[in-house]
Amino acid sequence: MIERLSTKELLAKSLKELAKTKPIDKITIKDITDNCGLSKRTFYHNFQDKAELVLFEYSLSLSKVFNSQGFTKLGKKYIDHAAEEREWVSKFIDRILDLGGCVKHECGQTSPVISDVHEYLKADNKESVDGLKLLDSHIDCETLDYATFDLLKDYYVDEEGDMAWTSQQLDLIDRFGINNYLIGQL
Repeated sequence: MIERLSTKELLAKSLKELAKTKPIDKITIKDITDNCGLSKRTFYHNFQDKAELVLFEYSLSLSKVFNSQGFTKLGKKYIDHAAEEREWVSKFIDRILDLGGCVKHECGQTSPVISDVHEYLKADNKESVDGLKLLDSHIDCETLDYATFDLLKDYYVDEEGDMAWTSQQLDLIDRFGINNYLIGQL
């Protein structure tokens, strides 16, 4: 059976294919669209920038890993979560531009997608704890303008909610065991 891909999936597949031979920071939007036969206009209809496409590809990979193991609830959770995170990225980019700042694309350190659900939840929780500490150290109502302060405060509250959900999942695993937890994710 022929696999049908959404436009976003096609763009992500194009990026992934190009990344086999070229560093991501050297791949242009034109490279991505030429490789899959789509226009730049189509790209920008689906993604704000290359960083958003990279985040989408990561969430798609993670979702596929969980779905391939039969954990469709977790697969859907992380696809939805990635969409929410892309909205935050867009808000932060807009705020940076409103303040006259410059938005940069930087490549971070590569890391494998963790396929073990329990290990992934632990790593995700640690990232949330570390991220909230960092964010907390930068939220200062005396040095930030009101709009930026409100944006960071709202993001902080959202991240606390994400961390609470992850902590709850880890508590369920501790109480009922990983196998019982995984059955609930089918």
